[in-house]
Amino acid sequence: MKWLFFFILCLLFIPSMGQNIVRVPVNTPGGSMTLIHHTNTNRVRNSGIKSYGHDYKIKLVNDSVISKYTKININDSIHYIEFKKGKKEFLIKPADTKEIKFTTSSGYTYTGIPKDSCWLFKMRQGKISTYSYLPEFDPIYLIAIQKGNGEILPYTKENVIKMVEGNEEAVKHAAKGNLDKALLIYNGW
Repeated sequence: MKWLFFFILCLLFIPSMGQNIVRVPVNTPGGSMTLIHHTNTNRVRNSGIKSYGHDYKIKLVNDSVISKYTKININDSIHYIEFKKGKKEFLIKPADTKEIKFTTSSGYTYTGIPKDSCWLFKMRQGKISTYSYLPEFDPIYLIAIQKGNGEILPYTKENVIKMVEGNEEAVKHAAKGNLDKALLIYNGW
């Protein structure tokens, strides 16, 4: 019986070892919200929580372009990119940019558009497109959705239900809180 108790404890605690749960305040097109971000402790540094590094092409509001391998810092209420060039330090926020993008080794380009306090990266394109606050293909980072060319709205149960109206199966899943499944069904992915 002792081994069963130990086994259950291991199942409960081992997956969370080495992970931090961080509440990240984000201003989205639909208003402020707090996201729960799960991160590996190996990615937490003195300078805060950051995305993985990428070779970004950062198009500033004055149309100049900076190419830099860097990370998006998401530890603050306003996300930013910081880097050094010589002895100068640069801090770039979404409001300073028109877009940021990088291309993966397989040729896919992630483009982030500035929205309030973060960049929104289109993760899936379809009848309803999904947006993430990091260029990482993982549903936990999704924060916004857009039907067709309509307004980009927060990724909430209410908004998904409104957008999938007319598709009974998708509405049923959205009503149960299975938002990603509802979008998969509606988009036919």
